[in-house]
Amino acid sequence: MLLAKGADINKSARRGIAFTPLQQACNIGTHSMVEFLLQNGAEVNSPGAKQSGGTALQLAAKCGSLKMAELLLQLGADVHAPAPEFGRGHTAFEWAAKEGRYHILLLLWSTAPREGFTTEILQSAHELARENGHRGCDDIITSMLHDASLGKLNPGS
Repeated sequence: MLLAKGADINKSARRGIAFTPLQQACNIGTHSMVEFLLQNGAEVNSPGAKQSGGTALQLAAKCGSLKMAELLLQLGADVHAPAPEFGRGHTAFEWAAKEGRYHILLLLWSTAPREGFTTEILQSAHELARENGHRGCDDIITSMLHDASLGKLNPGS
């Protein structure tokens, strides 16, 4: 109904508006709404708000929805989109580690170009997994850091 009345499906996240409609649907884990918004032209890579925002993929990783993350990646979501400038946001990889979403960690790792996984991001994700008691994620990221030290990916920071 709102779309029929001219609502902006891509209303940008900015001061006073924390998320685009797609980002909010990912944040609360509403897969049917995510599908609806994407079918109606929602932009997959809209930037998150600078203060504690997040891209749709970052919020899907935080929420833990593998199905949403896979859909967003199929539509070209940027795995390596930066975290918001201010507040408590993270990259998609860091959110997955912090929330113990090992299945999303592995999806992101297997989908994205390795050179985007900098040593800094891997170490940050490692610390988040460890701080939050996610042993499985901690072990996975330890292995990824080992690969980085062997030169199996570009460990730039």
